[in-house]
Amino acid sequence: MKNFKVLGVVLELNPIHEGHKYFIQKAKEKVQPDFTIAVLSSSFSMRGEPIVMDKFTRAKCSLQLGVDLVLELPFTKAVQSADYFTKEAIRILIHMGMTHFAFGAECENISILNHFKEITQSIEFQNITKNYLQQGLSYHTSTFKAMKELLNDDELALSYTLPNNTLGLGYLKAIDELKMNEITIEIIQRIDHSYFDTSIEENCINSASALRCAFNKGHDISRFLPFPDEIYFQEEKMQNNLFFLLQYLFITEDLDTLSSYHGVTEGIEKRLESFIHKTTYLEFIENVQTKRYTKNRIQRLILHLLLKIKKDVSNNLYLRVLAMNLQGEAYLHSLPKDTKKMIITTFKNVSRDSHLNEIMMMELKATKLWGLLTNQPTLYKKEFEVPYKERNL
Repeated sequence: MKNFKVLGVVLELNPIHEGHKYFIQKAKEKVQPDFTIAVLSSSFSMRGEPIVMDKFTRAKCSLQLGVDLVLELPFTKAVQSADYFTKEAIRILIHMGMTHFAFGAECENISILNHFKEITQSIEFQNITKNYLQQGLSYHTSTFKAMKELLNDDELALSYTLPNNTLGLGYLKAIDELKMNEITIEIIQRIDHSYFDTSIEENCINSASALRCAFNKGHDISRFLPFPDEIYFQEEKMQNNLFFLLQYLFITEDLDTLSSYHGVTEGIEKRLESFIHKTTYLEFIENVQTKRYTKNRIQRLILHLLLKIKKDVSNNLYLRVLAMNLQGEAYLHSLPKDTKKMIITTFKNVSRDSHLNEIMMMELKATKLWGLLTNQPTLYKKEFEVPYKERNL
C-alpha cells in the first residue's frame, strides 16, 4: 500500500455547526493530507443523547465539510464512557491506515495534555481518586481533587476537567495503549463559545449545546448552521418519546430481567423504577442521578435497557462505510486485502452466521429506536442500502 498521508477525525455532529467546519478546515490546513477519514457516532451520542439529525444525512454532510470517507462508530461503541468511546474510535481509524489524528480541545498545548495523561496513569493519582470515591464523592469530583493535589495549580487542574480536554486525553491514552505512537497528533483549539454555553450569539461559533437549547425553545437557528435546509429534530421531544418507551418497559418487564442488561449494577434498576412515574424525561433523570450514577451514565443505561443490550456485549471490530466521495472510494480500493475483508458497505451483505451479526443487529435496533423517536419508522431500511457516494470532488 502506498505511503499516503491519512488524517483521521472523530465526529458526533449534534448538530453540525460552524465549529465543525472550522475544525476540519484547520486540521486539513495543518496536515495537508492525501485523504481525510471521519469516524461518526451513529444515532446516539457518547452521553446517551438522541442525536438531532439522522446518521445518514450527517455522513453525507461530512463530505461537504471536507471529509473523504465516513465510517460508523456503532451504538455499542459510541454510547459508552469516554475511555471506551475514544479507544474504539481510534481502533477503527488505525485499521483504516490513519497516519495523522486531529481533535479539538480547550487546550492546544499537547505537552500539558500529555502531563495530565501521565498523572492519570500514575498509582498515586489512582489511590487519591479511590480515597475520594470512598468518601462518597462522584468520579468527576474525585479525579479533579486528585489532579488538583498533584498539580498544586488550581487553574491547570480546572483545565483538566474541561470536556474536550478530557476527550483529548482519552484519544492520547488510546494511541498509547494501542502502541501507535508513530501517529502524528494535531490539536485544534476550541474558539468562541465553550461546551457549557447555553445561549447563542451573532457572528461567532456557537456551541452544540447552545444550538440545541435554542432549538428546543422553538427559536430559528438556521443562520448558525452550515446546512440549514436539512431536517433537525428537537432533542427535548425525542427525550420525552424515549421516556414513554422506558415507562412501557417497566410495565412489561420484571426487575430481574432488567438487571441482566449492560450497565445495570448495584440495584440501580430499583431506583429507576421508583421514579418512573415522573412526567418528563429530564425530571426523571434529575431524580434518578446520584454522585455515583451521573446524568450521562443514566442516559446511557436507559438506551441499553430499551435496546436490551446484554452485559456480555460484543467487542468485535466493525468497519462500516456510511459515505464517501471519489477520493474516499479510491482510498478504499488501495487498502490491504485483510482490511477490505473487514469492511461493511451494507447490512444486506452480512450473513447470519457472521461474527459481526450480533453488533450489526444491535446497530439496526438503535436505528429503529431513533426512527421511532422521530416518527420515521422506515428509516432503518437505509441500513440495507449502499453508502452515499458524492460524485463531485
